[in-house]
Amino acid sequence: RSFSGRVIIKLKSEEQLKKEGGPTRGRAEEALAQKGLQHIGDGLDMFVVETAGEEENDFIDGLLAQDFGGAIAWAEPDYLLWEESVASRDFPSAAEGSRRMEEVRPNDPEVLRQWHHEAEFMDTFEAWGISTGSPNVTVAIIGSGVDLDHPDLKDNRKEGYNAKERLWESQGGHVAALDDHGTEYAGLAASIGNNSLGISGVGWSLSHRPMRSSNAPDNAPDDTPNAPDYKPNARASDLIHAVQIAADKGDKVVFVGYKHALHKGWFGAAAWREIATHIKRNGSLLVMPAGYREEAFEWGDRDDDDIVVVGTVGKDKKHSSVSAYGRAVDLVAPGVKVITTRRKGGASGAYGDATGTAHSAALAAGLLGLIWSANANLTPDEAGGILKESCKDIGDKGVDDMFGHGMIHALRALQLATNRPMSSFTTTSTTTMVPVCPAGQFLDAASSIGRACSDCMPGTYAASMGSSGCAPCGEGSFSEAGANECASCTRFLMTPNLAQSGCLVAAEVSLIVLCVLFSALVYIFLSRISVVFEAKSGRDGGSALRSFKLIGRPFHIEDTRLQEVDESGKLCRRLLVELAEPHCLRASARGSYSVEISGTGHREMDKRRHFRGRVVNSRAQVLELLDESDRPIDQEWITSSGTVRLSAASMLVCHGRTPALVPLAFLVFLLAGFFVIVYPQTSPGFWYHHLGAAAVVVALPSAMCALTRRPSGRLALALAAYSKRLWESNPKPMPTARGADRAVKLCKILDFLKFFYPFIQNRNMYYVESNILSRLTARARLSYAEVVGASRAEWFVSHYWGMAVCETCDALEKHAKAFCQSGMNWRDTAYWICTLSNNQYKLKEEVGETWSESSFYLALRSGCLRGTCMVLDERALPLTRSWCLFEVLQTILLMGQPSTWVSDFATFEGLVLCSSSGVLNSDHANAGDDVALGIAQRLQTLSLQDAKASVPADKEMIDRLVVQEVGGLAQADAKLASSLSVALNLEEEATEEPAATTTSMRPSDAVVLTHSQARACGGVARPAAIANPATRPVIVAKDPDS
Repeated sequence: RSFSGRVIIKLKSEEQLKKEGGPTRGRAEEALAQKGLQHIGDGLDMFVVETAGEEENDFIDGLLAQDFGGAIAWAEPDYLLWEESVASRDFPSAAEGSRRMEEVRPNDPEVLRQWHHEAEFMDTFEAWGISTGSPNVTVAIIGSGVDLDHPDLKDNRKEGYNAKERLWESQGGHVAALDDHGTEYAGLAASIGNNSLGISGVGWSLSHRPMRSSNAPDNAPDDTPNAPDYKPNARASDLIHAVQIAADKGDKVVFVGYKHALHKGWFGAAAWREIATHIKRNGSLLVMPAGYREEAFEWGDRDDDDIVVVGTVGKDKKHSSVSAYGRAVDLVAPGVKVITTRRKGGASGAYGDATGTAHSAALAAGLLGLIWSANANLTPDEAGGILKESCKDIGDKGVDDMFGHGMIHALRALQLATNRPMSSFTTTSTTTMVPVCPAGQFLDAASSIGRACSDCMPGTYAASMGSSGCAPCGEGSFSEAGANECASCTRFLMTPNLAQSGCLVAAEVSLIVLCVLFSALVYIFLSRISVVFEAKSGRDGGSALRSFKLIGRPFHIEDTRLQEVDESGKLCRRLLVELAEPHCLRASARGSYSVEISGTGHREMDKRRHFRGRVVNSRAQVLELLDESDRPIDQEWITSSGTVRLSAASMLVCHGRTPALVPLAFLVFLLAGFFVIVYPQTSPGFWYHHLGAAAVVVALPSAMCALTRRPSGRLALALAAYSKRLWESNPKPMPTARGADRAVKLCKILDFLKFFYPFIQNRNMYYVESNILSRLTARARLSYAEVVGASRAEWFVSHYWGMAVCETCDALEKHAKAFCQSGMNWRDTAYWICTLSNNQYKLKEEVGETWSESSFYLALRSGCLRGTCMVLDERALPLTRSWCLFEVLQTILLMGQPSTWVSDFATFEGLVLCSSSGVLNSDHANAGDDVALGIAQRLQTLSLQDAKASVPADKEMIDRLVVQEVGGLAQADAKLASSLSVALNLEEEATEEPAATTTSMRPSDAVVLTHSQARACGGVARPAAIANPATRPVIVAKDPDS
C-alpha cells in the first residue's frame, strides 16, 4: 500500500463538542469544505479531504493544530491498497483425491482437488448435509471485479456495484473482472456446486455480489486490463463506501480482499472499526484478511472489535509465511494453493490454485453465509460467535496469537447454528449424504440435481426441520411459498383466496363497494342534469334533483361586500358573500346554515373558518355571513377568493322540500337489488369482475370531472385572461436579485389597474395582494415584478397597504409627470414597491434577519435611486405605520450622506410627499392643502413608539434599529417631525421644549389662520403677535370662513 494524497477524517458529534466546550462542528465543516471535503457515505460520519500535495501525516498534524482541530475525532491517511497476489498455477494432472469422487454428493469434476473441504480440515462435505446455503443470503465480494460469464458463478450472481464510479451495474457501473482475484474469492465462497462443472464453493447455493472498488492503477489506463504489470489498486475510502453500500443492500456477509487494509501498527484501523460497527448494527458482518506479510499485529483485540480477521494455514496445518498474526487475528483458514475459479480469459484458464490470506478470508466468508442459511434468525454477534466457537484448535491449547480461535470447521459450525449434537473432529464421512431440509422446505426426490430441498408451495407448510412433505393450510388460513406455518387473515373483512396464498376482500364487501360506486355515478349524473337544466331553462330543477348538488360540493366565492341596511330606524351593517355558482338553497324561516369558509387569503376569515349563512337571494347566489351565534358580522372583510362548504348536517338535509337522504337511499337499495338478481352467489364470477371493472372505470373519472370543476366566476375568468397575457409577453420569467433591480415601470402598474379596476375599485392593497397578485404569481412563485418583467428602480415608494390602490396609483402618476426628465416618457418611470417587488412566497428572506439584509434596505441603499416617494392620503395614515416611518427615517439619513455616494443621479431629491391630488413639496408641488393639513395634524401626535405593524416581530426589529441608528425613539420622532415640517415649509424655530398639542391648550392660547393667511406667511404662520411660537401653536383652518 502507499499514500493516495487524501486523508480520512471523522468529526465529533455536536453533543460531544458541547460537553467539551470546543469548536462547533459547523465551523470545522466550513473550514474543511475549502479543502474539498467529501462524504464517504450516507449514515457514516466519515469524510475524505485532499492534501493538495502535502505529505499525509504532516497534513493531519496541520489540521489538528487549527482552531477547529478539536472537532476532529481522528484522522488517518486514505491509503492506496492492492489485492493479495501470489503466483498461481494451473491444475496438476488428475491424481490424488479421485479415490473419494464417487463417495461425495457434489458431482463437480474437480471438487476433490479442493483439499480444504476434506474432513481433516473444514469437513465441508458432511456440513452440506445440513445446508448448502440459501440464495437469500448474499456474500459481497469487494475487490477488482468478478468474471461475469463464468459458468460456475454467473447463475448465483446479484447486481454488482462500482464504488469508484458510485454506480450500480444497471446504471452503467463497471463490475467485470480486472484480474483474477475477485473471481478467485467468489469461487471459494460461493461457486455453484453439483452442476457437473469445475468446483464447489463453501456455500454453493449462496448468492454473491461483485463490488468493484478499482478501475485502473495510477500508471495504467482503463482499457489495458491484461497488461502484465497491471495491479488494480483502491483507496481505503472507496472500499469503506463499498462496504456500506453492500450492507445497506442487505448482504449479510461483506468480504474485503485487499492486503494491508489492516496492517502492523493498525494504520487505517479507526475507519475500518467504524464501518464494521456500523454494518453490524444493520445486521451484517465484515470479513477481512490479516494481510500478506508474516509479522505480528501490535494493535487491537480479536474480541474487542467487530471485524472478523482471518489468517492462513497450509495442508500441514502450520501457520503460513504469507499471513500476519497477533492479537487481532480471530481465526485461520486454509489458504495455500487452494483450488478455485479463475477468469476464463486469463492465461491459467477457468480454474487454478491460489495462495493468500484473502483466500482464507473468502472461505470464512462463505462459511458465515452457510451459518446464516442454516439459521436466519441469528444476530451478527451470534453468527460470529458460532464461527469462532466451532473452530478446530490446531496451535497452543485455547486461543493464541498465532491461530486465534483456531481453524474454521464447517460441520461443527452448522451443528451449532441448528442446535444439533456436536460431532467430534475425528469424524469423517465416506457415504453419499442426504440433506436435512430446514422448516418451510421438503426433501424433493424429483429434483433435477437429485434429492434436494425445495420450498413448500403456497397454501402449504412444513413446520419442522427434516420434513419429507408439506401439509395443507386449514380453512381460513394461508401461507406463502417456503412457509413453516400458516397465518390467518387478520384485517377486517378479509378472507383467504382460492389458492390460500394470500388474502383478499370478502365477496360480500366487494358487492357493497360496487353498489356504492354505481350509486355515486348515478348521483353525480343526476346532480349534473340538475345544474344543466336549471342553467338552460332558468327554472328550479326540483327539490329532488336540487338535493344532489349539495353533497360534498364547495361553492367558490365571487366577492364579499359590506351592506348598510335600515332596520327599524337603526342603521346596521351586514357582510354579504356572493358565490360564483348557484347554491340551490332556499330562504327559509328555519334560520341559517352551518358553513365552513377557507382559502380566502383574509387573515380573520381563514382563522375563524366556521360561520353560519343565511340565504338572502337564492337567484343572486348571495348569502349573509353570521357568526356562530347567528349575529350579523359588521366587519369589512373583503375577498374574492376561497370556498364556502356546507356542514355535514346541511349536506344531508336540504332545506327544500325533499331530504337529500331519500334519493341517495333509493339509489343504494335499487343497485343492491340489481346485483343480487344478476349475481345471487357469493363466490366471484364473470359478471362480478366485469361489472366491478366497469364501475371503477366509469365512476371515478365522472366523479373527478364533477367534483373538480373549475369555478367560472368573473374574477377567475379575468385572472386566466391576464395570466395568459403575462405569460405570452414573458414566457420564461427569471428570478432577479433582491433590491433595486426588481422595480416595475409605471405603465405596467397602470395597465394592471385598468384591467382589474372592476374588481379593485376603492379597495386596498391587502385585497389586491391576496386575491389578484398571489394568483397571478402562483405559477412562477416569484414576485410580480419578475413575472411582468423587472426594471431598475428610479424611485423607492413608501406606502400603506390600507390605502386605496387607486389613490396610490393616481399619486404615482402625478409624481411621474412632475419629475419626468427631459426626453423621457413619464410612463417608463420605474418604482420599487414592496407589494410588487418582494417575493411574497419568500417573505422571511425578503425581510431578512436584520434590516441590512432586507430587500427594503438593499433598494434604498442601491445608489441608483432619485429619492423616496411617500404616498399619503388626507388622514396621513402612512405616518402611523412602523415600516413607513422607518423608510422615511432611512431616507432622511441618506440625505445627510454625500450625493455621489447616495445616488448615481446628479440630484438626489430625498423625500418627496405625494398624494392623489399631486406632489406636496419640491419645485414641482401641485397638490391641494387637504393632505398638507392632514400631515400637519398628524405631526402633533407623531410617535414611532405608537406606530403599528402587521407583524409584531417587524415592529420590534424596527424599534431596536432606531435605537441603534438614532439613539432612541424620541430622537427619531424629533428628526422625523423636523424633516417632514421642512418638507412642508412648516418648520418652526428650534426650541428646547417640544410644542404642546392642541388638545392640551385652551382656544385662546392658539392663533387660528385661514389657508390664505398661512400661505402668505410662506407656509409657516408666525405673526408678530405670537411671542413664543413654541407654546402658542398655529391652527390652520380647513374652512376659510371658520
